[in-house]
Amino acid sequence: MRLLIATQARGPIGGVESYLRGMAAQLRAAGCELGILYEQRAEGASAIDWRGAPLGYAERPAYAQPAGDPREPRPAGAAPLRLPGAGRRSEFRDLLASTLPTVQTARPPRDDPYAGCTEFDVAELGREAALAAARRWRPERIWAHGLADGEMEARLLELAPAVLYAHNYDGACATGSKMHRWPRPVPCSRPLGAGCVAVNFTRHCGMLNPSGFVRSYRRQRERARGLRGYSAIMVASLHMAGEFRRAAGASGPAVTVVGYPLLAPRAEVLASPSGRPHHVVMLARLTAPKGGEVLLRACAAVQGQLRRRLRVTIAGDGPERRRWQDLALRLDLDARFPGWLSAQERSQLLADADLLAVPSLWPEPYGLVGMEAAAQGVPAVAFAHGGILDWLEPGLTGESAGVTPPSAQGLAAALVRALEDPEHWRQMREQAWRHSAGFTPAAHLKRLAPLLGLPGVAAAEAGADA
Repeated sequence: MRLLIATQARGPIGGVESYLRGMAAQLRAAGCELGILYEQRAEGASAIDWRGAPLGYAERPAYAQPAGDPREPRPAGAAPLRLPGAGRRSEFRDLLASTLPTVQTARPPRDDPYAGCTEFDVAELGREAALAAARRWRPERIWAHGLADGEMEARLLELAPAVLYAHNYDGACATGSKMHRWPRPVPCSRPLGAGCVAVNFTRHCGMLNPSGFVRSYRRQRERARGLRGYSAIMVASLHMAGEFRRAAGASGPAVTVVGYPLLAPRAEVLASPSGRPHHVVMLARLTAPKGGEVLLRACAAVQGQLRRRLRVTIAGDGPERRRWQDLALRLDLDARFPGWLSAQERSQLLADADLLAVPSLWPEPYGLVGMEAAAQGVPAVAFAHGGILDWLEPGLTGESAGVTPPSAQGLAAALVRALEDPEHWRQMREQAWRHSAGFTPAAHLKRLAPLLGLPGVAAAEAGADA
């Protein structure tokens, strides 16, 4: 079966791209001939923030140039490509349809997950050329992951039956943040509609510039109407299922929960812990909605209640890093900010951690980092909104810090419950690790099979039943 994956970027700039790269081999093994259509290459680019931030430009290697295209890769120092965020128009270099280059299967390095896939680079080909090339490839199914260019995504639906995997609130929220910032940060539960116009400016939903908000609102309404063009919608959590059933309406496509798989290796055994748990870790893009300030204030309060020092590691980067570093100094915390980590460094950090903190003030659509930590035997503490409770079982695999409004006091209380009794912490550690065992790529593929029509998985299951 020819399956065309449509996504914003080829490179591993965020969770969606990392997920797709990890599943490529699984899909080929299931009998798919893969094509991937992406809006920009973004190999080696910095991670995007929660609303979409500029991405560094990565040179396009010669092997990926379309056949017959005389253009050379952009030189170092060229203007960066930009991934449009909510409210901003997509900007691509469209070519005339009469100058269509021939699309060829790239010959990437051996460790490239898309080796052997047919690729459609929209930034290189232009919208019209990429659509025409994809039409000539004749996909049997399209698996969309939310393009920045809504018009192009809508036109892709004309090529073949399409399934959307909704990873964020695109089509369900006027600004994409799904939270109010005034008078204090709280998740938003209202549906996308005309009322969002007033609420945005009174509760500060993310866009106080009137013209920017109008563009974003119109774009999101178009996205919501476009949901009806899909044959099915996939989401990762029960929370997101509710959001998209409401956004698609009663006459819209069915919405199915398909949680993410664990693509990183799971610890084979848990080492016996020594001493009292004290190392709290946060892994995130360092933006205000991720809640780093709340975590730091909570940890300062916990030290006083437990009468012992905590070690805090906040790994990642973003606009709040310097401010959080200054706050940690003022609070006299043993806090470290190592920046972005490689996969190996990330695994090493989790192996050394006693507790994962997910202090997000906005409703995370899922929060895969929680399951990544559980796979290493690290329980979590998090605010219980969004998709968090799809993987966090309070008192068993971690502790809930409550819901509304998210506060340092609520988070501190959850941290104390998790850390004050070493035996309770050891039990949560064991339960978290055992719970992670069911999130395998193979199990995930079985959930995908009926939605994408994967022939290899269906045949294997039929053979097993016989």
